[in-house]
Amino acid sequence: MPSLEVLVATTLVVSLMFYVLFAGADFGAGVWYLLADDTRGRAQRHQIEHAIGPIWEANHVWLILAVVLLFAAFPPAFGRVMTVLHIPLVLLLLSIVARGSAFAIRSHDVRADPMHGMWGWMFAVSSVCAPVLLGMTLGSLSTDLRAPSGSFVESFVRPWASPFTFVVGGLALAVVSWLAAIYLWTEAADDLKAVFRLRAVVSGLSSHALAVITLVMTKDNAPQLWEHFFKTYWGGLLLAGVALLAGAMWLSVWRHWPRLARLFAAAEVIVMMAGWALGQDPYLVRPDLTIYNTAAPEETLRFLFGALLAGAVILFPSLYYLYRVFKGGMRGQPYKSVL
Repeated sequence: MPSLEVLVATTLVVSLMFYVLFAGADFGAGVWYLLADDTRGRAQRHQIEHAIGPIWEANHVWLILAVVLLFAAFPPAFGRVMTVLHIPLVLLLLSIVARGSAFAIRSHDVRADPMHGMWGWMFAVSSVCAPVLLGMTLGSLSTDLRAPSGSFVESFVRPWASPFTFVVGGLALAVVSWLAAIYLWTEAADDLKAVFRLRAVVSGLSSHALAVITLVMTKDNAPQLWEHFFKTYWGGLLLAGVALLAGAMWLSVWRHWPRLARLFAAAEVIVMMAGWALGQDPYLVRPDLTIYNTAAPEETLRFLFGALLAGAVILFPSLYYLYRVFKGGMRGQPYKSVL
């Protein structure tokens, strides 16, 4: 049986996967809100609001879980990340708060004045910034993130502001936009399906192109990931799995099978993130902080894992009920637009 450190670290990675698949798609919907400027822009914004309105707050539970697990189970790694990467993380949190505040305020502000439009722009721009900053943060974890030393720029800017991390940030933005487009294509009214399908094609091509660029850049910027993918048995299988899932997804898009496209796209993102996590193993923060030398005492891990199991009994049925009500039972019913 895997050790407690491995079990908790795996739960942390899984929570990040869920965050990208669900909350990430909400961010991507904000991207399409920003770009909905044609003659059917209002209808597209209505569709976006209908898709994310009932569930967007619940999706942040996965990010909260990941942060709590890192803090409680691996405190030295938490300290290093929150210290060295405090600039992008603060900007990420501000983007998440600004996005949520703008969405909520605009929902109740029905006046046709400049402030009403400003909330929509704040929602959209924050939706663009958040995934970029999250991607840059995760990208920096694949490089050497050492304890602060030297000047402010060397300690707190260069670790996350590099060509590699910017490309990873762009990849994150493309991926969440792609997921959102496919989800919206699945749920959209008939007259909007072609619009979101086209956007799924464009963002999907962008995502796969940036994924290839990122993979090539790992050779010089994150050599441990390069070796994992090209010099290990599991890395090769993961690359083959991503390629097969991508092929199945594009076939589904070509044949106009939105539900299958959604399934294959989500599976592809999961495999990509699993490959990144396995390439990091056993490091949480390179070059010296692993899941073993930063783990909390065994008693703490045991209590934490028990709390996770107990919480899952409440969390998963609650989320299933939430999605069942707002994504199943109420699908196709009239809705009141707030955007």
